[in-house]
Amino acid sequence: MKALFLAFGALCLAGAAEASPCAKRIADLEARHKSGSALDAGSAGESVDAMLHHQPTASSVGGAGADSTDSKEVERDAHFEIEIEQAKAAENSGDVAGCEAAVAEARKALAR
Repeated sequence: MKALFLAFGALCLAGAAEASPCAKRIADLEARHKSGSALDAGSAGESVDAMLHHQPTASSVGGAGADSTDSKEVERDAHFEIEIEQAKAAENSGDVAGCEAAVAEARKALAR
């Protein structure tokens, strides 16, 4: 009887440890997105004027927050997150085609 429980437990653990191909793609994309975000944050560096200890002008300060690339990155990240959540939902419900389609869209969002 004890051996039966041990065998059942081993089968349950083996099944839980095995991820589907779509789940692996989701994890890979999430890792890629996370590492890309971490590398992008604060990587602009210091301008030449700042290194020369020049004070910023009113126009340079005013334009600093209105960078269009920031809004594009926010839009890209939001689209990525939506697609990844859809992929996870499809994966959890067993919808392989839906998972693959959402993963493809998430990949496109990262490429933007």
